Amino acid sequence: MIVTSEKSGVFNFFDGNQIKGRVVYSGKFSSKAQIIDNEGRVYRIVPLNIWKTSFELQAEGKALITLKKKWNGTRLSKSLSGTENVEYFFKHAGLFNSRYVLQDKDAREMVVIKGRFKWKGLKYHYEINLHDSLKRREQYFLWIALTFYLTRDMMRQHAAGAATI
Repeated sequence: MIVTSEKSGVFNFFDGNQIKGRVVYSGKFSSKAQIIDNEGRVYRIVPLNIWKTSFELQAEGKALITLKKKWNGTRLSKSLSGTENVEYFFKHAGLFNSRYVLQDKDAREMVVIKGRFKWKGLKYHYEINLHDSLKRREQYFLWIALTFYLTRDMMRQHAAGAATI
């Protein structure tokens, strides 16, 4: 699966030639975003506090998933839907070969995202690899889109930190 940017703040997810969905940011520096799947369902990512350390993924006003940033740079996401109570951890891995990983509680890599800067067009293109067990889950695209959202957020933080040095 690959992710390309259509224009500033709009990212399309492709599996081969088929579009799986998109992530649309509210503004250039906004942490609010919408996830739109290929069936037209809309999910909103909303910050819960002023420090932007907690977020919720909402659908029709109901919280489905909470995301919490931790001091060590990992983020915990916990599903609140139905009886399923799943925890995933998001982290940055690698030094020279930078990857962003969503892991389950057994430290299996469920989603791996690699960002590649393309000089032609001055844009990032992202490659996504999925674990087979995640593909079998219902609404697996939400986990992919959330991992992408967290990847962009962490990349923005790294860039801001590098600019202050």
